[in-house]
Amino acid sequence: MNTGHSTRAGWRNLLLVLGLLAALARAQVTNPLNVNLSEDTDQDGISDADEVALGLDPYNPYNALSALDGAAFIVAWESYLGASSSTIDTDGDGWSDFDEVMVYQTNLFDERSLPGPISNLSAVTTSQSIATSTTAATPSTSLITNGDFSKTNISTWIDGKKLKGYNGSGFEWAAGSVEGWSAYAGSTIEVWNTGTRVVELNGDKSNYGIQQKVEIAKPGAYLLTWQSLGRTQEAAPAKNKKTPPAPDNFYFVQVQVGEGSGGRAIKTEKFTAGGDGVLVFQLSENDLTAANGKGIYIAFIPTNGSNSYGSLISGVNLVLVEVVVRKKTEAAAPETGLLVKKGDVITFDVNGPAPAGEFPFPPESVKWKVRQLKYDGTTTEWADVQGQGAELDFTTDQGGVFEAKAVVTPPGGKASDYPLTRKKDAPHSSDRNGAGQVIHKVGAIDYFGVVDHQWQIDLRGKALADLGSDKYKTNGVFNAPWFPYRTYQKTVNKCNIFVYHKCLEAGLEVPLVRGVLLRDPPLAIDWWNDNSLGKKDMSGNIITTIDIPNWSRLPDDAMPQPGFVVGRPVLGGVAEQYNAHVGIFDYDGSWISAGASEVNKYYHTKTLLFQPQGMRKYNEGN
Repeated sequence: MNTGHSTRAGWRNLLLVLGLLAALARAQVTNPLNVNLSEDTDQDGISDADEVALGLDPYNPYNALSALDGAAFIVAWESYLGASSSTIDTDGDGWSDFDEVMVYQTNLFDERSLPGPISNLSAVTTSQSIATSTTAATPSTSLITNGDFSKTNISTWIDGKKLKGYNGSGFEWAAGSVEGWSAYAGSTIEVWNTGTRVVELNGDKSNYGIQQKVEIAKPGAYLLTWQSLGRTQEAAPAKNKKTPPAPDNFYFVQVQVGEGSGGRAIKTEKFTAGGDGVLVFQLSENDLTAANGKGIYIAFIPTNGSNSYGSLISGVNLVLVEVVVRKKTEAAAPETGLLVKKGDVITFDVNGPAPAGEFPFPPESVKWKVRQLKYDGTTTEWADVQGQGAELDFTTDQGGVFEAKAVVTPPGGKASDYPLTRKKDAPHSSDRNGAGQVIHKVGAIDYFGVVDHQWQIDLRGKALADLGSDKYKTNGVFNAPWFPYRTYQKTVNKCNIFVYHKCLEAGLEVPLVRGVLLRDPPLAIDWWNDNSLGKKDMSGNIITTIDIPNWSRLPDDAMPQPGFVVGRPVLGGVAEQYNAHVGIFDYDGSWISAGASEVNKYYHTKTLLFQPQGMRKYNEGN
């Protein structure tokens, strides 16, 4: 029996409120404390209005137990029912209202609230307590329906002590149907009621495996957890004198396309009965396409043969392990990617949109690591993030482009890595021919960006606003909105015009340094190089570039940061026939730049041909 104060207090407060609801509704409520009567200020399960009516303190979550106890509730509840609570089972779960309140502290209004998940099936009578497992309860975000098997369609239960081959009690047995589940082969499912309901996988009866079709909408990493006991292990006495667990008392767990024995296995693992079970698996776009019209099934399959004698399964839970990195003050990362300023607090989250408390493992099971993208497409070594947990706050202290991953180690299990990945394809990441790179596709590694200065966020924001625009396309005319209002004709590459225009919009000064009377912005080659480096073209001639005041050129091996201006040469045969490309770094190491047909982010630092050979930062940023 769980005797934790918070659990008992929470249930008992809830029961007290519900049991006295009729009386409270008739109470003349005064409000001397001037609280909002529609709220529950102290979060103890009793509304402020009810606490005031009962003479309790709406700001104290603990005073309900000191004022009212279970016995007082039973008196009030029996008065309300007009009958004895020992003969009433309000939620129809097989446990009297009196036992639920006075013995087990469970919710008598919820048939799913039973004396505890499977932990120790030693023979007990219904008047004795049943040990509660320390495994977390099935989260509400589970993709499994009725994972605790509490909803069954069974008319008659057989007392365990009356079953042939068993000489103990403390459980009931029946064969029937379970909501959400079907037999892997056959038509019925074997269910034990031990206070918590469990399903038996009976190896000598081929129809007693179980399966469930689960609604999975997207590819990703999934975590299936459950609890199990061998029927001869800490359970009711075994039949056929098989007191120790049989050596082949194991079963299979399988993820498959289609139902039953005719389904196609995606992943199968063998488990020995007893303890908590964990299965980690990946579903791809191809898996989901193949499942169209057939479905994805989770199956628990017994071994064949008369010596297995079954395994008991309960508490089945399936969650999508969705790594998210977001600002602490925001519920999710922007669809355009996370970009923060150094010193901001971000949150690493392994449970996607679900609350951290609904992740099925304890905090110490989840550790976090980060590494930084370098100029040549490689990364630094993984570094540990201080702290642990399904959600972990982290104060950024260094600018750059970063990868992140969660390392999840189930209790007693093996560690698995879950990296931050793209939730969808990066927009406008194709070249002029419509070809994209794998690095920009859904499921590929994603990043988060950290900048040193606000101007970097501003410049990246202006560039992002034009993503997909064709106003800078090569075969188009662009009328400059700045003095002296030049018109740039067709056939002119306009990547440098794009960068100049975005800097102007972000309030960053870039002098006009090219053309007659210095009427044109710097060329891409100017952003890439300066004369002191002595860069040469393919003919060996030193390329003459013009310096850009207010913009410092960083060393070739500097770490990329979002908002930096980035350049790379494409050299021709003579000094005057050079070509180059320039853009603005995005949060993920891609360039936002004006291509032949539109502003895109096809270039990425991870790709050899598009690695930066020159980066610049604004000198007066802060």
